[in-house]
Amino acid sequence: MATRDPGSTSVIYAPPVDETRALQRFGELVRSHFACLIGPPPTPPPTPPGATGPARQETVMPPLPRPLPRLLLHATVFNTVYVPGRSRRDRQRVEIDARALIEAFGEMVWMENIRVEELVLCRMGAKEVEGVERYVAEGTVGMP
Repeated sequence: MATRDPGSTSVIYAPPVDETRALQRFGELVRSHFACLIGPPPTPPPTPPGATGPARQETVMPPLPRPLPRLLLHATVFNTVYVPGRSRRDRQRVEIDARALIEAFGEMVWMENIRVEELVLCRMGAKEVEGVERYVAEGTVGMP
């Protein structure tokens, strides 16, 4: 399990252990297809008066940041931002000392030999859906 500061953290995640790096490469490949969505949308240049014709490339897709930020594959073990019973506007950052938790469960195998059956692309950040915080799926693709 990992976190930036185990002594005072609001989130703990478990990174995958994959010596073949197949999962990491797969995630990077998927991300590369959506790299145009990273960063703020482009501001189109002003159109000269009376201009006609097709859109130019720079108005359709902005230049991509290079290199892309590191892709951090992980499973969230807990995130105190989403503590049940708190409204979005009343949330305060709740931090805990997770050192004992990491010591007790740091080497635990949470799952293994899992087949990925579908890929779900979700919006960043959980949204309240029917009174429960959930990640909103933008699209789903079944895996062969």
